[in-house]
Amino acid sequence: MSHAQPSGVLARADRVASLPKLGGMARPNGVVIVSERFWAFATTDGQLFEGAMPARRSRVARIPLVRGLLQLASSMAPLARGRGVARGRERFFILAALASSFALVGLPNRLELPAALILAAFLLAWLFRGRTLRLHGAEHRAIAAAEERRLEACWA
Repeated sequence: MSHAQPSGVLARADRVASLPKLGGMARPNGVVIVSERFWAFATTDGQLFEGAMPARRSRVARIPLVRGLLQLASSMAPLARGRGVARGRERFFILAALASSFALVGLPNRLELPAALILAAFLLAWLFRGRTLRLHGAEHRAIAAAEERRLEACWA
């Protein structure tokens, strides 16, 4: 994870001719904005971190089901990587939540619904902790600022 000067990065982003498709996620201590090639993490204390997303150039990545799973894994890359924006314990929780949702497929039919409800309750409790939900709107405002070429003005 590299540390960048916010004003320089944002000014350059405001001047680009075209934007990539952007997505994002709220974090307890900031907002992550992700494109197909890069991610950036702005913290609530004013720091800005950036990194590269994993490349997908395989023919296997064109197969519909595989493509979706790879997209899910790619979207989690800023969190799951060793030098990503999530801490170790949180990375473990994220990976456990993803793995447990896939494990639901192997359960007998009568256990799928109760297990899914328990998993959903844990995920909702995790979502409502801290400031993550409050920062969800900031994620949308950040993407809107990028689309309107007002990133530097919004940062100030």
